[in-house]
Amino acid sequence: MSKSFAIITPSYHVDAERCALLVDSFRKYITENAKHYIIVPKKDRALFEPMAGGRVEILFQDDLMPGWLLPLFFTSKWWLSLKTLPVRGWIRQQIVKLSAAIACDADYMLFMDSDCFFTRPFDPESLLDQEGRIPLFRETIEEIPKYRKWYECGAKILGINETIKVNLNYVGPFIFWTRADLLALLERLEQISGKSWQEVVCRQIDFSEYTVYGMFIEYIRRENSQHYHDNTIRTINYWPETPASFEDLLKLQGTISPEHFGAMISSKSNTPVESIVKAFNISA
Repeated sequence: MSKSFAIITPSYHVDAERCALLVDSFRKYITENAKHYIIVPKKDRALFEPMAGGRVEILFQDDLMPGWLLPLFFTSKWWLSLKTLPVRGWIRQQIVKLSAAIACDADYMLFMDSDCFFTRPFDPESLLDQEGRIPLFRETIEEIPKYRKWYECGAKILGINETIKVNLNYVGPFIFWTRADLLALLERLEQISGKSWQEVVCRQIDFSEYTVYGMFIEYIRRENSQHYHDNTIRTINYWPETPASFEDLLKLQGTISPEHFGAMISSKSNTPVESIVKAFNISA
């Protein structure tokens, strides 16, 4: 039986133009066995619905939130919770990603933010090994204090009692999960806590969805997962918070290697989208 793939992109009005670029690159380069789900607030519907059609579908974050998590009319940085202390928008965004298994039924999910795009033809199935496993990004890094807090949080909510490796990173701009493993993770969070997984996440201060998922595969799921570990970075990245010049973009484009399928130009750089389109020759 053939496997199904989904590109998952949470977005909002500020990133709509960049998200349209990602959609164009998806339509140009990605094989027919994949769909693209863009998950946005309902209030941004008008900006994103023109992108829908064919294999691209717009979903609404509001439909994925528990009824006890409510917006505050005066800010989008915090949300009112009837079960926990007020919840930061950053935590809510991670709930959106963890809800991907509810939002779609694809076997494999690739998470890409709005400031990413594809740079060449790509068939996600080409990354499956003979056992049907997809790569889980994992790289060895120097210990980072912020990451240590993520590991401690993950160990607590996953019920991990063994020593945790604090020099492993599971975070990146091009991350694969599987639906089966994600559902198992959510079940584990509820089993350990006796609460809904959404409430578990909302109670955390230092939380990283990619780290918790990676730790779940590493320490709990192990050989029962649908993953193999891989440290390949599959995007070329521009991280500075200053605009990239057209020459900068051409230089970056020139660094594309066979393992690269995409690029990330940080939205914080405010690099003009039209410059990116021209440098990378992207159009649907």
